Amino acid sequence: NLFEEMVAESAAGYHQWTEIQFTSNANATMRIKSWACTLGDSAYFFGGELPNGDDVNDMWRIDFTTLTTTKIVPADGAVPGDRKSLRAACDEARGIFYLLLGKNTQQDFNDMWLYYPSNNTWREMPQD
Repeated sequence: NLFEEMVAESAAGYHQWTEIQFTSNANATMRIKSWACTLGDSAYFFGGELPNGDDVNDMWRIDFTTLTTTKIVPADGAVPGDRKSLRAACDEARGIFYLLLGKNTQQDFNDMWLYYPSNNTWREMPQD
């Protein structure tokens, strides 16, 4: 079965964790309760809670080809509010991310946003 194959591969030295040494350090702050998604050769991280308890709405991209980190600043300035404990999904076929819900110290969110990496913009979906 699949579990036995995974254990056998693990015992044989496969599936080992390796620390990645990035070629740039754009000062992405450690956080919890954030969202992460991969698209192509990159991973994107959004929001979360910083060690001091602040909620944030920044977004970072890790390029696995160049091993660089970059802070994403949306082209038009529109961005979801500070939040943690959010839900999200990646749509590889369309090349977009869906972000919804979450909360911060002031409110619980009941919204949905789409992020388009191709033109670096967020769009809030209208609520009926």
